[in-house]
Amino acid sequence: LYLKRFREFHTSTQATPKMIEAAKSRVSRVKAFLHYMSEGQQKISDWTFLHNVERIKKWVSEMGQSGKEITTLCFYIHHAFKFVEYMVNCRPHQCRLTQEQMKEILLYLEKARKDTSRPIMVHQSRVKRAKMARIPESASILKCLQLAPERVEKLLDELEVDTSRTATRYVLYGYLCAYWACMTGHRPCVFTNMRESDIATAELEGSEEGVQIRVADHKTTLQFGEASLVLTRAEFSWNKRLHNVKEKLDSSNPYVLFTLGQQPFKNINRYLRMAWRKMDLKGDINFTLIRTALADCAKFTLPATTREQVSTSMCHDTRTADRFYSHNLTLKEGLQISGTGPWVNSSRLPDTFHNVNVCQMFRTHVESPLFSTRVA
Repeated sequence: LYLKRFREFHTSTQATPKMIEAAKSRVSRVKAFLHYMSEGQQKISDWTFLHNVERIKKWVSEMGQSGKEITTLCFYIHHAFKFVEYMVNCRPHQCRLTQEQMKEILLYLEKARKDTSRPIMVHQSRVKRAKMARIPESASILKCLQLAPERVEKLLDELEVDTSRTATRYVLYGYLCAYWACMTGHRPCVFTNMRESDIATAELEGSEEGVQIRVADHKTTLQFGEASLVLTRAEFSWNKRLHNVKEKLDSSNPYVLFTLGQQPFKNINRYLRMAWRKMDLKGDINFTLIRTALADCAKFTLPATTREQVSTSMCHDTRTADRFYSHNLTLKEGLQISGTGPWVNSSRLPDTFHNVNVCQMFRTHVESPLFSTRVA
């Protein structure tokens, strides 16, 4: 019953299905923590089993050795901390833990969470390097923007002839989202959460040149507000034609990329990859890779002000990217820095230091008899 109250506390009254699922995951991690802490205890109703510092340490240690990623471990610790914090503020009726004991539990959980900071940074750097090795080339993105419109038109023609072709409609979704993603860099939830009401509003506010579709339900709504998808009138006509197909199927689904039920479309990454292969584009693909490619291109080719504008339109926080990935230099960047450091051609250094590679200086110093004598 108390866990149910905890879950309801973390579930907004305006929660989306994804937020509800996240709340369930949070509670499941707390349950795992409570089960471990209460194992072998005869009485658990008074909650005193939680005040066992050595067992908390053992729980963290065993979690780390269980094969879970460091980020997953951090989630478990964080949610256990939040649960105990909730207990401090909303004390269970039968709880016999003192305030000092609860503070001690929080202290050790907080320390365990901080201890994951360094491994998480290393993990994020490795993930970033692996991701950067897989991002699509700019030529592939440009080719997608060139080929996708023709494929979309063809698939819409087929659906208008036979609306019952569900597989064809799903492939159409893949082409539409591939085109939109390569054009905007948005996350897939922007496309799958786009509603018919968003389309109707955009049409009323649009001009002859184009329309701006605003989507409120996406991952970073709190930070960036509504996500925008700006389309020409020709591109916008695809949505209207798809809506006509939907009417023939008598679907009451509120989303543009509709299913025959009431939920948003779920398997969009699968159909993105299918469309990508059908266009003979290289490599495995997903929306994150497209988004990363566009963000990375903006970072290295655009002025700071323009980059900020582009990143905002993508609902992408440049500060987060720079914070976590600023040390991930490519080989080319590293070689450029090694040849342009402040020690190279510096007027502040003696003449004998000019045009001298620092690494070579250090190597010569190490190999000198004087250095060998000092080591000995």
